[in-house]
Amino acid sequence: MSKEENVFKIFKVNLSSDVEEIELPYFEKKYFIIDNFYEDPDEVNRYIDEYATYELFKGGVTGSLNGIKFSDKRHSKLIPSLKEVSDVIMKVCGARSLRSDPTQLLTNTFQMHDKEWNNWKDNYWWPHLDHGWTCLIYLNKDGCEGTNLYHKKGFPKQMGLVKGLDNVIRKGAEANAEHVQPWIPKSEWYCAHNMESKYNRAVIFPSRIYHGQNIASDRWFNEVRRNQVIFMEI
Repeated sequence: MSKEENVFKIFKVNLSSDVEEIELPYFEKKYFIIDNFYEDPDEVNRYIDEYATYELFKGGVTGSLNGIKFSDKRHSKLIPSLKEVSDVIMKVCGARSLRSDPTQLLTNTFQMHDKEWNNWKDNYWWPHLDHGWTCLIYLNKDGCEGTNLYHKKGFPKQMGLVKGLDNVIRKGAEANAEHVQPWIPKSEWYCAHNMESKYNRAVIFPSRIYHGQNIASDRWFNEVRRNQVIFMEI
């Protein structure tokens, strides 16, 4: 059996899994959940750790706290069999295209380093926008606190007509402060919904709604929060 045939088996989607549609009445939108997404998520995790490049995300930004107060990192690797994974996801949500190479593996991982700075009780972690549809495949065995959907009062609930990312609510240097000042006071944003996490759960959601990882404990000092991500156009 060839190496690529092995990789195809590792990233094989469980086609017997049901797709659950979840309404978001506040946003007049919906998102989708697919539990037991991969046939063997343990092998997916093992392969990522063994073969993928793993680096700080946006390293070297002036004033960045990434790698100091916390670590926001990405695995990346071109894996031809991932095109079939993307095809499954796009068919569910109706996205017209991907933002990157369909064979590109990308993860989000997160770990906290400074307990005094980890003020999750008063703040949300960096509400932000993506490009249209985003799929998160949660890869922590015990799940995590999920992903929050937010609304900034006085602005549209979904920034569908905005060109570019974060050029309305955030201006200038603030628009690029993800790793400089990622904590945002809870008083400034309304958390409208939490998309719950579960090991090997795929969540496909409209990501022109502000969203962000839900950091709501001190858990991530001892563990690394981890998911695979696929970015799509509307």
